Amino acid sequence: MPVILIEKDPFVAAFESKLQEPRTGQFNVRRPLMGIAIKEATYAYISVVTSTGERVALVDSSSPSGADSEGRSGENHNFILQTVQFARQERVQVQETFGDFYTFFFGERPTTASIGGLLVNTKDFNWKNEFMNNYERYLRGTRCVETRSRVYLGFDDVVLEGYILNVSNAYSSQSPYLVPFSFSLLITNYLDLSEGSASYVKTMDEARYTERGTLTEYVTGTQNNEGLVDFNLETGKWDEVTGNQAAEALQDASPSISMSGLNNKEKLYLSPSEALIKMDVDAQVQEKGQDRVTALVARARTNPSVFPLSGRTDAVVSIEKGLRSQTAAAAAVIPSQPDLSS
Repeated sequence: MPVILIEKDPFVAAFESKLQEPRTGQFNVRRPLMGIAIKEATYAYISVVTSTGERVALVDSSSPSGADSEGRSGENHNFILQTVQFARQERVQVQETFGDFYTFFFGERPTTASIGGLLVNTKDFNWKNEFMNNYERYLRGTRCVETRSRVYLGFDDVVLEGYILNVSNAYSSQSPYLVPFSFSLLITNYLDLSEGSASYVKTMDEARYTERGTLTEYVTGTQNNEGLVDFNLETGKWDEVTGNQAAEALQDASPSISMSGLNNKEKLYLSPSEALIKMDVDAQVQEKGQDRVTALVARARTNPSVFPLSGRTDAVVSIEKGLRSQTAAAAAVIPSQPDLSS
């Protein structure tokens, strides 16, 4: 007969314990009560960098040039950036049943940014034709793949890396000297220039004080943050933020693979070796038409080295390495399955 194991949701228990903690007030509430410190104004730029690190010489009418050569530069600023819109989205599947619903996460969807701005179209500022010239020769995605390079868009304190998927210009007789443009950028990397910069206020010690030594930007007093933890990607455990002593693991954070399916009645999170065994058995069921019990028994009675995945230790090591390095996916090519029907 079936055996059903029922356990309490750990998040419910944690939430109930938080409700029992005394709440005396809000802390660390920081507001710009004495004004704000304006950041230095910057101009957006676009550039192309090769896989070996060299900057591509883009056409740039603002760059000095000789009498017989057009201006070139590594960063082109000849456009007015107005909007940058991008949203990050998870790849998720919500399985609804008559009871509770189940959610499976499979990483993150590709992030695409929508860029919009203006190009000046005059005799002395020929930005419109210059941008399209650079797009055809250096910026478009196919060209970047051919030349093994990528586009970099810098604005404010952010740098986006990726491939331009499309570009559009809108001409209008009502505004002949300003041409709106837009393009989509498939983001492969995102760089936050404020991280590690000393010009940004990041702690209470860097905030502004009055002559009497009073914090002017906090609505309420401050509080020591004891018991905070941070996830360590290298060790796969939660560590205490304050001090150097590592906290006990709050959950089993060992590398795992989520196996999902409508008829999947096994545990959802498998170790790399367990996942390879399951993939071998599933492939045997699909290719040979056997039922699952027969395939499991056949594998138990057969030398594991016969199976292309579960018998390979290098495949287990490869998947473990990929999971620990936050690789989106690790794949293995299966040439054929062993014939166990005889």
